[in-house]
Amino acid sequence: MQWSTIAAVSFGFYLHGLTFYFVISSLAGVHSAILTAVYQSLTIGIPFLLNLLNPDTRTRMLRFGTVELLYLIFAALFLYDYYTARTPEIFPENLIIYASLYWFALMVARSLSFDQLKTACYTSNRVAVVTALLLMAQVATGTASWGDHGTRLVAGAAGNPIIVGHTGAYAFLTCLILWLKAKPSSKAIWLGLSVPGLMVAIFSGTRSATLAIILGVAIVAIYVTRIITQSGRSIVRATTNITLILGMLLSVMLLVSPLMATPGQSASMNAKPSPITVAIENGSKRIDALFQILSGKNAGDSSIRGREGMFQNTFTIFMRNPLVGIGLYSLDATHNAFLQVAAEFGILGFSTFVAPFLYIVYRIVDTTFQTAKQVRQASSRINPERFIRSDFSVVTCFMLVLFVQAVCLYSFHGDPYRNFLPICSTGVLLAYLRSQRAAFRKSV
Repeated sequence: MQWSTIAAVSFGFYLHGLTFYFVISSLAGVHSAILTAVYQSLTIGIPFLLNLLNPDTRTRMLRFGTVELLYLIFAALFLYDYYTARTPEIFPENLIIYASLYWFALMVARSLSFDQLKTACYTSNRVAVVTALLLMAQVATGTASWGDHGTRLVAGAAGNPIIVGHTGAYAFLTCLILWLKAKPSSKAIWLGLSVPGLMVAIFSGTRSATLAIILGVAIVAIYVTRIITQSGRSIVRATTNITLILGMLLSVMLLVSPLMATPGQSASMNAKPSPITVAIENGSKRIDALFQILSGKNAGDSSIRGREGMFQNTFTIFMRNPLVGIGLYSLDATHNAFLQVAAEFGILGFSTFVAPFLYIVYRIVDTTFQTAKQVRQASSRINPERFIRSDFSVVTCFMLVLFVQAVCLYSFHGDPYRNFLPICSTGVLLAYLRSQRAAFRKSV
């Protein structure tokens, strides 16, 4: 195995392996903040050292463009406020360690070559799928851990259902992507492997993970459809495949529905419902509230109402201090990274954190659809069905999933200093944007 491959595999474990670590550490009966930091430091430190030794990846790592300049200014704003704060006790514990490690991971992610991105994508999928299978095995055997008063699935002693939900969502979405690439004989396997991820997302009760699934499926479907609708034969196959996916989702809903009816039965028998029943009931209520919001209705959910109040309050604070903000962690939780930065650092923070991220989002969407356009224009020499199964197309779909997850996590859970996945995903998206053109030419 080449050193570059080892670096990519290690990065794949960093990208979506934290939940896996929590599950394994809980099975071993060992968990501490120090060990968690060691795990993340090792999985990002290995690709850093190996890519630093490689001339090509070292050049990419040391590349310094406009996006890097803006993020560097944002980091300077953060450090200045951190070290000059009059009330440092308001900062979360180990804030500087988390922020340093996670933003360092963004720098390392930028250096990945396209081949490394491909390896990291496949590795992260395997890790997420194994994690989902382990979590579902724990649920089935009654050894799973439950947070939020026993209503939401968590991994071990971590107590965080959000990361569990997004790991499940990632496993589900990436299995569907690999189902597109798979041979007919193995398509059923990938469909089957996607189910545990979906169930984990439901059991976690994480609405942002549900939204990521909805948006991820929609965006990937649009991208794939724009490519494969070059021939009538492709359209027929696309219709068949979509029908299979919808059938699978309907089957899962039918399997879950009897369990969702259990709470009423248990209540009538004065018996305490099982954790699975409670989790499904809670997850269905939280997801139902999300769909009510998306349909323009008032869900009446206290969590959603609380977030609405936080968003309005944070925006009001920003409008009162639009130039320089009120300082790092000078307001209560906002659950929105973009509003948090705007309130803390004003317009300068918005332009150095939010603007670069929005630019990356625009470039990702524009690049993927430009790719589809190029495939259509060259349809005489490019087989759309073969192209959609190429490594280039698979990696592109993975990037769309990471982009959706980053947007959802930043938008609903906030904290741009201690939320490792969207920060890391930003670096991955930068690496993809800077390598995709050459990779596309190679693929065709």
